[in-house]
Amino acid sequence: RTVAKDLKETPDSEKDNLERLAIIGRVLPMFSLDELKSLWQEVKTLDYPTMTLFVDCVVQSGSNPAVMLIKELVETEQITGAKATWALAALGYFAKTPTRQLLHEFINLLKSRPVQASTEMKQTTLAAIADLLNSVCGSRFLAAKKYPVSVIGDFCDHKG
Repeated sequence: RTVAKDLKETPDSEKDNLERLAIIGRVLPMFSLDELKSLWQEVKTLDYPTMTLFVDCVVQSGSNPAVMLIKELVETEQITGAKATWALAALGYFAKTPTRQLLHEFINLLKSRPVQASTEMKQTTLAAIADLLNSVCGSRFLAAKKYPVSVIGDFCDHKG
């Protein structure tokens, strides 16, 4: 709220916002899905810039609970249009611990009514899935540098 307020009142002033955003970036990945949902319930009643900032921060946190929250918000049409499309585009890039379960959730998202109803969201979701698979399976060496291999497990085997 503080960052959103500062940005609205003085959009060209950095003040302490970079530090606050850095703290948010370190804290959000620690939140469970239930905690993120609870925060969303508070934030969604606030103004659009605050809600947008929250969604952006959640997406960029890249945790699996964050991915699941965005998936739910898109499926239930709590975020729509350009905001939903941007969030979907960024999910594959920011995902920090891709697992077989997370890939299945992405595929379920692709099959959801809101995504199927929008050509743009459908294409964006397909591209996000492709980007995620490429970053995880394209080069084992690069994937090992970016992701915790012990968490990924056998994500890239042919049995998936």
